[in-house]
Amino acid sequence: MASKKKMASNISNVVDKEKLTIKTPPVNRDLLDGLDSFFQKRLNFFFWFGLAFTALFSIFLFDIKVGPGGDDSAYILRAFDFVHEFKYPSYQGPLYPIVLSPFIAIFGINLPILKFLSTIFSVIAAAYFFKAFKNLIPASILVFVFFLTSFNYYLLYFASQTYNEAFFMMLQAIFFFYSAKYFIATNDFPNIKQFIVIGLLLFLMCLTKNIAFVSIAALIGFFVFTGKWKNILYTIGSFALFFVPWEVIKRLIWKTDVSQISSQGSMLMYKDFYNPTRGKEDFMGFLQRIIDNSNLYLSKHFYKFIGFRADSVTEILPSLTVITIIIFLIGIFWAFRKNKLLLLTGFYLASMLVVSFLMLQKHWDQWRLIIIFYPLMLLFLFSSLYYSFKTKELKSLQFVLPLFTAIIFFASFSTTSSNVKTQREALSQNLDGNNLYGWTPDWQSFIQMSQWAAKNTPPQYAIASRKPDISFIYTQRKFYGIAKVPTSDIDSIILKNKPDSIIYTIFHIKKLTESAQRGDLKYRAYLQGVISGSFAFGSSEVDESNYIGIYALPKNVLLEMQNDPLIKGIATEEPDALGWVNKMKKENADIAIFKPDYIYQLLKKSNVKYALLASLRLNPTQYTGSIITTIHRYMYFIQLKYPEAFKEIHKIGTEEPCTLVEIKLD
Repeated sequence: MASKKKMASNISNVVDKEKLTIKTPPVNRDLLDGLDSFFQKRLNFFFWFGLAFTALFSIFLFDIKVGPGGDDSAYILRAFDFVHEFKYPSYQGPLYPIVLSPFIAIFGINLPILKFLSTIFSVIAAAYFFKAFKNLIPASILVFVFFLTSFNYYLLYFASQTYNEAFFMMLQAIFFFYSAKYFIATNDFPNIKQFIVIGLLLFLMCLTKNIAFVSIAALIGFFVFTGKWKNILYTIGSFALFFVPWEVIKRLIWKTDVSQISSQGSMLMYKDFYNPTRGKEDFMGFLQRIIDNSNLYLSKHFYKFIGFRADSVTEILPSLTVITIIIFLIGIFWAFRKNKLLLLTGFYLASMLVVSFLMLQKHWDQWRLIIIFYPLMLLFLFSSLYYSFKTKELKSLQFVLPLFTAIIFFASFSTTSSNVKTQREALSQNLDGNNLYGWTPDWQSFIQMSQWAAKNTPPQYAIASRKPDISFIYTQRKFYGIAKVPTSDIDSIILKNKPDSIIYTIFHIKKLTESAQRGDLKYRAYLQGVISGSFAFGSSEVDESNYIGIYALPKNVLLEMQNDPLIKGIATEEPDALGWVNKMKKENADIAIFKPDYIYQLLKKSNVKYALLASLRLNPTQYTGSIITTIHRYMYFIQLKYPEAFKEIHKIGTEEPCTLVEIKLD
């Protein structure tokens, strides 16, 4: 009797599990049912077909060069420091550099090997992505999306880069696989071991990217909506099981009490990442960020991924953003009614994208920042269309889904094939030893100068570089990075307790320089700070390249300047520098203040005796004459007060040169 009850119980469990999976429809009632039936019977074939495509195009697009952004080189440098100095790689998530470190310890900085790891991660990510959704969503959706992502250039670009995107997408896919297995494909309550697996995956994801901390909230939100209250406690506990000991070990071994998020996240709270003196963002500012970034990443980058917009397009289309959000909300509605795994996907996407758009600075505008979500976004887009077309009212439009797939195929495959042709020649040249092939002239000059400077300058001195990590990759010598010109607060320039004999006033530097060379040289020593921005000075004139100098002048010198006919109109009518600056800050939030002595002392303190003045293009795709001027401006502000501080040493390149300058440290 007991045996019969046990058998009945087992049969009941099997039936319950069968109800949770997508099975082949018994009758081909409509077009989508027919497609589901066709693909469901051949899922294994399409799995291996798509996986082979992923591996094949990853090889076709393989790129030995590092990227011009520099972050991929930074991961390698942090891994190098972890191996040779046991330095904790805190910035941007520590796990990926730690994963790279054994390979650097064994092979050194071998770019092909380090990059091929990303190829492996990408293939594993594709495999787990398919397995996660297999039998739990309609087969046609899964096959269409899996096929379209298997050759997508934007996605597979990271299959040969040392950014952490490929590694994170692998962890993300594995997370969805086990979440589907433990929380969707069964009604049984997960056991402790299964929660430990989920906790470990969440922990590893968070250790790879800071944004992944949001995934915990997404999973909890899913449990709230599905009434799985006990799962919330177990999930938080399993994550803490790994996160808390790690934080303790980190503090004991590396003596660091800085949290992973604070090392990068605190700067994201400012209005300007590169100019903290503008202050922190307010509520309306963060709201505007979400709007701006939604337009950038949804209407521009997402539609580049699917081939509907050209790679070179810069225009945002708010109407397209709204349409995309509406389709997403429709997908949430159907997921809530039809499919728990898609509901989890929706919670995850909504949480990750909203927080990303909230925290990202608008001017970054980098498509790689959302590429990790692209397969899930495409999956959700197809799901929204699929379930909408299954209704009586829209049943006649079911042909749109395969047609839509075909359009995306031809549009995105065109982008991939053109990049395959370009990369094939570059890869051939790079493997033959021509490491500079594929770089534009500005980068060739920069890399060659990095190599020249590394060999021809004393090793005890530091060399400043706009892209120090790239300089390191090609020279194996550490460079001093200058990514921004450090700003100062007005209170650090205009002292409240000053001698009565000193008066702070302001002058238009350009006009002062042009008025008389003797005046320019004579008054340099009194320069305390430089204000840059777009503002009116003394009249209605507005100069986009305004540079206003703050001078601490003795009264007799100020009187002399005011009476000098060559300098009239250059100073403010009333020498109240503090009042003028505060007035301008209220009228124009884009003002930045620089202190020549402060930024000069930073170089001296770090023993920076040389600097690379590169001509790196502002628009990387073509030469327009506009370049990244960060280090040039850094040196310019110093030179305004100390004209003899720099001396040219060597120059490489003609039209887009890179110059090495020596800095006077004594």
